[in-house]
Amino acid sequence: MKILLLALIFVVSSFPLQEEFIRKIGDKILEYQASDGALFLYPLKRKDNIVIPYFSNYASIGLCLAYTKTKERKYLEGAKAWLNWYASHLNPDGTIYDYKGTPSQLKPTGDYDSSDAYAGTFITAVWYFYKASRDKCHLKQIYKAVKKAVEGIKLTLQEDNLTFAKPNYPIKYLMDNVETWRGLRDAGRIAYALGYKEDGENFTSLSSAMLKNIEENLWDKEHNRYAWELSPNGKRSSGLRGWYPGQMANLMAIAWLPFSERRKE
Repeated sequence: MKILLLALIFVVSSFPLQEEFIRKIGDKILEYQASDGALFLYPLKRKDNIVIPYFSNYASIGLCLAYTKTKERKYLEGAKAWLNWYASHLNPDGTIYDYKGTPSQLKPTGDYDSSDAYAGTFITAVWYFYKASRDKCHLKQIYKAVKKAVEGIKLTLQEDNLTFAKPNYPIKYLMDNVETWRGLRDAGRIAYALGYKEDGENFTSLSSAMLKNIEENLWDKEHNRYAWELSPNGKRSSGLRGWYPGQMANLMAIAWLPFSERRKE
């Protein structure tokens, strides 16, 4: 599911696909959405279903892109419903749990795969929705959740301006930090769009510091590529043998980090 959703973002953003194909993808995502906005990992009829907000954030971005290409409002409405669901289920510290069960009996698991990437991708999904809808009223309404998500990122932000995956998992992943950098950058954009200059400056400063340290601390100079993992002892895990995580993480860095001569090569 993760690879499928990421592929959707890359493909729909980069190539002039036929609208019919884009509609099929958008409609398929909506099939996984409950009436309250929750976006499930599996078809809604499945009893042992689960909502993993990280995946759902990407699905929401996909819906925004589908709207941009087709102007079908159902995709925009689906994205908005998900963002509101996420905002209403945030924990006080800015994290959000995975949820298991059926649409009528959904309960938090008490855990999540990551606190940094969930928060970062949510903020980016909010920004995609605003770009597609230009709904400043909704942006203002959800801004409290955006700020809380920033706190979720700060929960594991270290002195080197990189994040651990979550408080009890002190690994710094390239993928997570790229997504978290994007989230902080987009938080700055959201703040500026709403006229909150001080917040915009703070979030932009955090994202700039994170980008600098991604380039310095996660770059494998010897092999001219990014390490996909940085352990607490300073050891970097690098390599491109498998699609996940090495190839996928490096492609994410190439696609999403700002243009540079390093990534041009």
